[in-house]
Amino acid sequence: MNHYPTVREPTRILRYPEFAQWCGTDLTADWHTRFPTAAMIYGHLHVPRVTHHDGVRFQEVSLGYPREWKRHGNPHGILRKVFPQTARV
Repeated sequence: MNHYPTVREPTRILRYPEFAQWCGTDLTADWHTRFPTAAMIYGHLHVPRVTHHDGVRFQEVSLGYPREWKRHGNPHGILRKVFPQTARV
């Protein structure tokens, strides 16, 4: 989990590339393959979506600002589950 995406690819859709300046550095680009990773969860971009890189799910989970909620299919800014419920052992 990180505030910014650790790879650069999710930032390619941004209208303003300057918002990507801290995203996906050479030092973080392989973290999802170097370390055991079920999914990479991040925010910052305000474009909720799921992408896959090297077989790992990258999920942008930011709520964004109220003016963005309807555009992203969440008109009331309701929190959503990122991981499905798992049984406790």
